[in-house]
This record gives sequence, C-alpha cells and structure tokens, in this order.
Amino acid sequence: MTDYPNEYADWQAKRLAALKAPNGWLNIIARVWLAEGTVTVGSAADNDIILSSGPSHIGSLTQDADGQVTYTPEDGAPQVLELSKYNPPRFTAGNLLLEVTTLNGENALRVRDTTSDAPEKLQPLDYFPLDPPGASPPIGSSSKPPRASLSTPPSRSRPMSKPPTKPSSPAMASPTNSSPPTARPKHPNSSSATRRQRT
Repeated sequence: MTDYPNEYADWQAKRLAALKAPNGWLNIIARVWLAEGTVTVGSAADNDIILSSGPSHIGSLTQDADGQVTYTPEDGAPQVLELSKYNPPRFTAGNLLLEVTTLNGENALRVRDTTSDAPEKLQPLDYFPLDPPGASPPIGSSSKPPRASLSTPPSRSRPMSKPPTKPSSPAMASPTNSSPPTARPKHPNSSSATRRQRT
C-alpha cells in the first residue's frame, strides 16, 4: 500500500515549483501569433512587437509561406528555428526567455521575463481536502485533484467505488433481448370445445 498523503503533498510541491520556474506560466509577458513576413521585437516603441521589459531591440522573426521561422538577433546572423510542438525552440535576450510555439500548424512568439516578481506574489493554492484514510469517495465523485493541475497526481492504491447498476426498465429494454415471451390468447371455451370434439 502506497503512502498516498505524502505522494499527494509531493505532487503539490512539484506543481508549485513548475509554476514558479523560469520557464513556468507566471512570468509570461507576451504571446503573439506570427504571420507571413518579418516583425521586429523589443521594448522600444519602434518595434512591431513591443515588450514591457527587456532590451530595446532584440532582433526580428521572419516566417515564410511554408510556416518556417527564422530568428535574426539584433547583432547576429540569421538562425533557422527547428519548430516543435512539444519542444519549442528557445533563445534568450537579456532578462527575457523567448520561444516560438506551434499549435495546429500556427506559430506564436511567447516571451517570459525571468526577473519577474510574479512567482513570489503567488498566493497559496487551494486544494480539495484529502479523503480520510480508508474512506471511500462519494458515488459519482472523482479521486483526482482539480483539472487545473499541470500534471497528473499519484493514483490511489484502492479502486474508486462505482455506483450500483440500475436494473433496466421493461419499457426501455430491447424487444429482441429483454421482452417477455408473448403468450397466445386462450379462448375461454377452448377446453370444453376440445372435449365435445372427442365425444
């Protein structure tokens, strides 16, 4: 039998660490869909994509007609990015972590500020109370934590209770499988008529 309360606490700690990580979700300052053409990126007002922090001029992103993206740093050579849905290409500029994400064939620039104080301002996360040891969850409930989680928590060692199976109503049952056999109507005088034919 696993120590579920401790495993659940470990999962909560890992989830909090993932949220506060430099590549987490709390320090994102921009997410912009890319279209065919070239856009400049930076915090200066003359850029196409203006960021709230970071270097004034980071460089440019060029997307061609086939969806391929090339990143050109302000003082560097062009770099053709290897796009991936599950492992997006990343590059840094000052305090910023930039990546080009791909979803359903569309590309977007996502920017994180690694010096943001947003992770430190995060209030304690609320969770449903853990079931007491040995208690069965209510019928129809789930033993998993809220769906807002970033990863799946450890599973219980005991199966979740299932609701009892409700017997099918005769009116709803399939006529080919569950209907009672049809009885032939009996004539009220059939017995006496048979006796008269034999005499």
